[in-house]
Amino acid sequence: MNSRIRSMLRQKALHDTVQSQARRLENQAAQLAAWNRSLEQKVAEQVLEIERMGRLRRFLPAQVADLIVAAGNGDALLQSHRREVTVVFCDLRGFTAFAETTEPEEVTTVLSEYHSCLGELIIRYGGTLERFVGDGLLVVFNDPLPCVDHTEKAVLMAAEMRDAIDEHSDRWRKRGYLLGFGMASLGATQPSDRLAATSARITRS
Repeated sequence: MNSRIRSMLRQKALHDTVQSQARRLENQAAQLAAWNRSLEQKVAEQVLEIERMGRLRRFLPAQVADLIVAAGNGDALLQSHRREVTVVFCDLRGFTAFAETTEPEEVTTVLSEYHSCLGELIIRYGGTLERFVGDGLLVVFNDPLPCVDHTEKAVLMAAEMRDAIDEHSDRWRKRGYLLGFGMASLGATQPSDRLAATSARITRS
């Protein structure tokens, strides 16, 4: 009788152990499934964020696209508002005549060198490339990216742009391209819903 009782107790203990392990496995499986769902959701959100960033970068300057994504509520950044800004516009003097008489491949090469040279300076000084059309570039300081001492930074950038393009101009002249560099530096404008300012034209042969 005692042997039978001990045997039954061992069987009961074994059964309880199996049941406990089964419940533990079920809990682990449920937890793993929840983790998988969470991971799938995070991956889906990241994919959507990457796609959104790609769409924004197609239509907005890179700095603005990054700011909108980081802010979360990017629509507020794009609404009409008032802020004092400094604007710099520059272009290549003689570019229209150059483009009309030069092969397209050569024009593209010059524009690539020009944009690469000035683009690095715009990023370094914290400006936002609002637009570029051919050889014309419009750079805004202090909106939408806040910029302390934006007028001073705009002037320093403009001066460095002029010096940087001088080096390119020498190489362009050796290739027979008669291109100068023109710049309109617009001072800090009064707060307004529209961009408006008086410009001072600065050119260099």
